[in-house]
Amino acid sequence: MATYRDRGLPSSKMVLVFVALLFIAFAGCSVSPPITTRLKAPWQHSDLVLESLEYVQEHHPRFYFKYLESFENVPVPRTAEEAYSISLERLYMLYTSDNVEQHQNRKAMDINITQSLFKLSLSLRVFSPRIQAFYSFYETNVVPEFSNSNNGFRKDCTVWADVNHTQVCDVEQLETVIQDIRLTKKKSYKNTYDTARVLSIDHVYPSKTSSGDQSLIILYADIYEKETFLFHKKLSELSEASQIRYILRYRPPSRGKDSDPVYLSGYGVILSIKKTDYIVIDDRKVTSAEATSEIFSEDSIDEENLIEKGVPVLKKFEKIDFELSSKSAELIMTSINPAKTLIYLSQNFPKLAHIVNERSAPSHEFSELCKKNFAAAQKLEDSRFWVNGIALEDSHVQPFLLLRLLQGEGKTLDALNRTGLNLNQARDFLISMTPEEESTKTVIDFRDDNVLVWINNLEKDTRYQSWPNSLQGLFRPLFPGQLYYISKNIFSILFVLDFSTAEGLSYFSELVNLVKNDIPFRFGFVPTVHLTSDQHEG
Repeated sequence: MATYRDRGLPSSKMVLVFVALLFIAFAGCSVSPPITTRLKAPWQHSDLVLESLEYVQEHHPRFYFKYLESFENVPVPRTAEEAYSISLERLYMLYTSDNVEQHQNRKAMDINITQSLFKLSLSLRVFSPRIQAFYSFYETNVVPEFSNSNNGFRKDCTVWADVNHTQVCDVEQLETVIQDIRLTKKKSYKNTYDTARVLSIDHVYPSKTSSGDQSLIILYADIYEKETFLFHKKLSELSEASQIRYILRYRPPSRGKDSDPVYLSGYGVILSIKKTDYIVIDDRKVTSAEATSEIFSEDSIDEENLIEKGVPVLKKFEKIDFELSSKSAELIMTSINPAKTLIYLSQNFPKLAHIVNERSAPSHEFSELCKKNFAAAQKLEDSRFWVNGIALEDSHVQPFLLLRLLQGEGKTLDALNRTGLNLNQARDFLISMTPEEESTKTVIDFRDDNVLVWINNLEKDTRYQSWPNSLQGLFRPLFPGQLYYISKNIFSILFVLDFSTAEGLSYFSELVNLVKNDIPFRFGFVPTVHLTSDQHEG
């Protein structure tokens, strides 16, 4: 995904106003509320606590086992809500603990971002397939292999360790078995055993050193069994002493799986309708238009009245102009729950337009802001969606891509936070880098190599090897107009060039000449093509 940041937004504080104007400007009339569908997965409901553990493993693997230890002596949650609350509480405790703060210098902003992404991941059930993968591997690979082995296999062991393809159900015997293997100088595993392979999703305990003669111990555990943490304590001690390599995997719970299926989020379906020009007839009985106006009087129009008192009769309303848009935007922004009001108003706009239009005109300051945003919206060919100033295409506005994008933006905000910026300052920095209307519409993320093409590199090209590479050269006094000749990519100049035009080729020729003349800048360009309206239609 190209990371272009659109600067069409004049203010980050009024993003919702802009979204409201876009809904009203381009909708003309609103469709009915969308049809809700659910996609049932072929596996049963997975524990949210395990999914929260996988979230930490995915994003902060260093703290996985510390997070796991926080669930010691936690009873099996009776409901999904209880599991969610426990996971969120333990996550907050993890991120506010002293060793985590000292290691990553975490601040309140980073904790808030992490919690928000954590909640979104759980709601999408992102890690539910991974939990199922552990269960499936255990049932289809581990159990058959051990059942057919000569060492015997006890299926009643809720927690056990795999030591050289030997099942160890008693933690007291664990160290003895490991010592026996070391004395007989056996290898930890044979490659013929599927259970011996380290999976890409495995949880490997971090050890200071790793050598080939260490025994590989795999713990198959149910985190709600007390034996899990007895094994974990012993194995972690041996791993920290560099005696073994310790891996933890989940096994299906002995109490049985949840019978409820998993309903996956983020997947869409297309409802194809052969004939779309249906006539909508409102057959609800309303005594008079005055009764409707009384229910939605000017003083009582807010999101609670709109939603709780129902939708009035559809009236003919032909004129949709800026005044109606600004009134709708003010209604949304002044409501208690702006997002909820925006959704409801956009879904029922034709039926509510004449009611909203009866509201008094908004303030002059608000109207001017709406005009500015409305003018920007009219230049667009269709509706737009922004995340921290990044303009997304319609195909990218889906939950899983948004989650990955938000995770990247969270890391960017975290990095800005470490420089001393608070959340509002960091967000404003990303959204409003140049607030002037005359400035270019887009800004390019120079870290994206998929977009940029660099002509030269002052740090790696041989032509600059004779230049000094110390930043102390910046302190040397220079005459006015002179440049610092240092082999560092300190100063960069980017051009957006259309090579289909003579002007673009001319600029590129000038760039090549600047490089040949050893100008101490890193030059780059972004290729683009400016299409006419006819070419766009073609």
